[in-house]
Amino acid sequence: MTNVANKTDVAEVGQRRSVLLFAVLLALITNGTDVTALAVESIQLTLRRHAYYRGESISLTIESPRDNPQAQVDVFLDSVKVTSSKLSGHSSTIQVPTGKLRAGKYLLKAVVRTNTEELTGESQVSIAHRPSPDRLDVWLWGGSLDCSFYFDHGFTIAGGPYWSYWREKERDAYIKSLDRNLIRGVGSTIWLCGGITRRDLKGVDPKADDVAYLGAGRHAERFYNPFSPIVEQVRRSSNDRILRSLGDHPAIRVAFFNTELVDDLWLDNLNREGVALTKQTLGYTRDELNGPTFVSKGVLSDDDRKYRFNKFVYQKGNGLAYANRKAAEDLKRHRPDVRTMTDPYRIVAYRDMFPGLDIVSTWTYTNNDPKLMHYIETLRAVTRRTGQEPMQTVTLLNYPGVLAPKTTPSPERTEPNHAGWMLMGPDRCKEVSWIILSRAPKQIGYYFSSACDPQKYHRPKDQHRVPYATSLAIKELSDKVYKPFGPMITRLRQSPRRMAVLSSQASRLCNSSPNTIGYPNLQIYGFYSVMAMAHYNADVLLDEQVEAGELKKYEVLAMPRCEAVTQSMFKEIQAFQRRGGTVIADQYLGAELDNVIRFDFDFSYRRKVNADAIESGVMYAEWDDQLNPKTAKLTQAQGVTADEDQKIMESYARQLRTRLAGTLESLVTLSSPKALVNVLEFDGVKYLFLINDHREYGDRLGKHRAMLEKLKPLRLAVKLNGWKGPLYAYDLLQQKALPAKHDELGLHFPVELDELGGKIIALYRTKPASLRIEVPQSVTRGDDTTLRVKISGEDGKLLSGLQPMHVTITDTGGNLYPDSGFYCAEGGELELRFQPAVNDSPGNWNIGVKDLTTGMTSRASFDVH
Repeated sequence: MTNVANKTDVAEVGQRRSVLLFAVLLALITNGTDVTALAVESIQLTLRRHAYYRGESISLTIESPRDNPQAQVDVFLDSVKVTSSKLSGHSSTIQVPTGKLRAGKYLLKAVVRTNTEELTGESQVSIAHRPSPDRLDVWLWGGSLDCSFYFDHGFTIAGGPYWSYWREKERDAYIKSLDRNLIRGVGSTIWLCGGITRRDLKGVDPKADDVAYLGAGRHAERFYNPFSPIVEQVRRSSNDRILRSLGDHPAIRVAFFNTELVDDLWLDNLNREGVALTKQTLGYTRDELNGPTFVSKGVLSDDDRKYRFNKFVYQKGNGLAYANRKAAEDLKRHRPDVRTMTDPYRIVAYRDMFPGLDIVSTWTYTNNDPKLMHYIETLRAVTRRTGQEPMQTVTLLNYPGVLAPKTTPSPERTEPNHAGWMLMGPDRCKEVSWIILSRAPKQIGYYFSSACDPQKYHRPKDQHRVPYATSLAIKELSDKVYKPFGPMITRLRQSPRRMAVLSSQASRLCNSSPNTIGYPNLQIYGFYSVMAMAHYNADVLLDEQVEAGELKKYEVLAMPRCEAVTQSMFKEIQAFQRRGGTVIADQYLGAELDNVIRFDFDFSYRRKVNADAIESGVMYAEWDDQLNPKTAKLTQAQGVTADEDQKIMESYARQLRTRLAGTLESLVTLSSPKALVNVLEFDGVKYLFLINDHREYGDRLGKHRAMLEKLKPLRLAVKLNGWKGPLYAYDLLQQKALPAKHDELGLHFPVELDELGGKIIALYRTKPASLRIEVPQSVTRGDDTTLRVKISGEDGKLLSGLQPMHVTITDTGGNLYPDSGFYCAEGGELELRFQPAVNDSPGNWNIGVKDLTTGMTSRASFDVH
């Protein structure tokens, strides 16, 4: 039984304790006992952690010096008695409620009473406000025990325990770190035993039967066979060990699974289980491959062995998907609340590579163009209708020689490991972040790397290579965008599109065209960037999605770098054309399709937009994350400057818009190709995300001419095509109405983009007119109540869509209540569950609300008693 006492109850407890102690002493003296011989004893309290969200129960173990079957325990948090219970035996565990107390630090005190004695024990605990589940999380790739720097700069999830470095004796340090994070309202990542790398699997005997990985593309010595029962037992016990040790700590928010291992695992596993799985699934082995088998020009047979084998390897055959899924099952047995994340997805464009995982992420490089961050569209494609979430991670890191010339390595290659690596500048960081935001993410990630650690390289001489301004840019975005508008952004949905872009793995396997920037899955994004500059946004489709008939939703299909399709894809594309669909492609289209609008766009030069190539005509021959700048090969290259690249891309965008005129009209067009747009929606209301891509050379790197990294202000005319009815447009960041005009140019309004990098424009058909707060006249401390905020239009009806709001609640002393913060109304209404604590101050409280769409405000007051 639990209860919460007031101050009078606590005073009575003290009086009863004094009376009881006097009675015990009197009885002992009467019986001739020497009271000076009595030992002063205490009880031992054990807590697995010392920080809790309000509403959690504290699991408290009480150990008494002896068995007291008739004992009763009272537990206090400061002066408030929160529970009473009978003890059973020498040791008992009881649950201590926290829901009726305000956030803060407390002295937890347990008092055990019997007929003859009273024993006490004390411990410090903290109760914290639980963060909103609607907030936009900002995740750091990596981190340490103390990530205060990153939390100070806008991150909400950073650092955490790594199984690879786990030492049980360091558990207390990890728990203290997690406690600090919980109190601050931020979270951590856990890096479990993935069940495939030797670094993780410390307990495996490398000489045991069939445990060494067989058949890896390279570096087989780094892996164990994930199918082996011996390996599985070690993986399971390893994860059980760390998860039991860390317990239910809610500051652990995410578990990370490393899929970069596929860079070495492009072939099937040749251990016993792997060979059996290959034969069972395919009916043939890698030694029996042939092909490619074409049924016509550019059309692969659906039974092509090489294509089916490649898909099998990445979905099942190399064992990585199996290892990730089983490790995720280990986690969910202990912590079903923790989300599982894998990263990266960049080598192949297949679906169903991440069974059992919750989030699919990739860190993405954006040299030489921020628009490469449109890669989030591929993540949206691979997670579509899987129940998984996409997460795009910004790679702030830049390869040596890309932004600034790197001195040609000496024959001895004696430079430090960080030599030449450079951090992205603040303005590019803002732009790429806005591109991600425009796709309604639930979370956004950033990767600094040890070579560009802003905590380590913080001296004035480091600022050219690792500018602190980039960390400040993330903080600025957090303060001005992520926090206030995150609860809205995470609920928005992509407005339906009429155009799709094919990212074809069949083409990658039959590739003969020159590569452009980045990993295989990035090869379509030169073309996608041109589309974005022409203000056409499109959904990315993978091979399996075309085969499944998903082209039915679209009017235009773009097929860049598409040298081959499967037979089933070819039939679906032909059917799409018969329904009136339009196909556009570049010069590399392999399949013979009728009435294709072709473009002769060449993006192969973009690899040469490179400081080394511009400066000296020499650059690294090839780059991926496994290469070492000390040993990588060099090649001759005629450099191309960033401003030359911009002119070429703008010319491509003009060609695209001219050729598609009359074929496809986008919902929104902008007056400049140096601005980007994407349209999100909710319940009939459109939200335009406008992104500033107007860049020039900056002071830091401009002399090298490899990156236009400084944003310039840009004044735009935004035109809406096909809009019916009235229009009320609002700039959310400034909370002001925009003057819309309907004239010979169509329906349009002006917008000014600045160095913050973007804007959010809400488009309503009804003008917002009133904001009101509904509160009860009085509220009892410790009781739940609901505060309602309603925003209506001129017609008196609640507004459709989503309305971000800032809510402030202050007590009678003017102190800000923890429930204050950023919220989002849905359909014009916000219901805020509110419970003043039993130890809050009574009196007149106030609530203020600001609508972050229009700037309207409202206030109300209520009595707390």
